[in-house]
Amino acid sequence: MMQGLLFDKADAEGAAMGRAPASIGAATVDASKLGAGGLGHSVSVFGRKISIGNSGALMIATEDFQAQQAGDLEFRRGETIEYLSDVDANWARGKCNGREGIYPKSFVQKRET
Repeated sequence: MMQGLLFDKADAEGAAMGRAPASIGAATVDASKLGAGGLGHSVSVFGRKISIGNSGALMIATEDFQAQQAGDLEFRRGETIEYLSDVDANWARGKCNGREGIYPKSFVQKRET
């Protein structure tokens, strides 16, 4: 199944590449490639990484994660994390207890509804 994705091309990078300000473009996305468990996938559109899929999905921490550096999202086992986007194959961005940061995907599982 194919799915459309709209994006705003009015950005400094786009202007440098000759795209008109405030114009809208569309890219076709293969919905079958939205990532394991339907958690989303990032695509590159005109050199910009854009996340698509289930932003806002709820995850449950399966073990404690202690922040190792600034930008890490610390949480304890059993806490709920709101999934925002993939960072790479092993890390995701999310929110927990009013904080936002990145966390290892192996420390969470999708919450059953």
